[in-house]
Amino acid sequence: MLKHTIDVVFRKYKKGDIIALFPYEIQKVNGNCLCYQHIGQHGEADYSNCIAMTVPATPTEYSTLRMELTNQIGYNMTITKKRNSTIHYVAVMHFIDKMRLINSIHNKKKESTPC
Repeated sequence: MLKHTIDVVFRKYKKGDIIALFPYEIQKVNGNCLCYQHIGQHGEADYSNCIAMTVPATPTEYSTLRMELTNQIGYNMTITKKRNSTIHYVAVMHFIDKMRLINSIHNKKKESTPC
């Protein structure tokens, strides 16, 4: 179970499918965020594209997915209506810094490996 709280935005597609977007859990340098659906489960999503293609889900509509995320996955969530652009920017910068560190460590290992 996650000890920290994770922000989530629940959205509904036209056909009724519900998606949980985790806007500050960055998955790629382009800013894609973590997402979750009943079918397919965890993945990554273009937040802006998902917002454009969906409408806000009501608590009744997202209740099953919320219970799955809480009870089966172990998320401790704060439900929000939309992403805060400043917090998102900081999350993307943190992700980039983390990738730079990983690349630096990887490159140092490659340099120290004998041919």
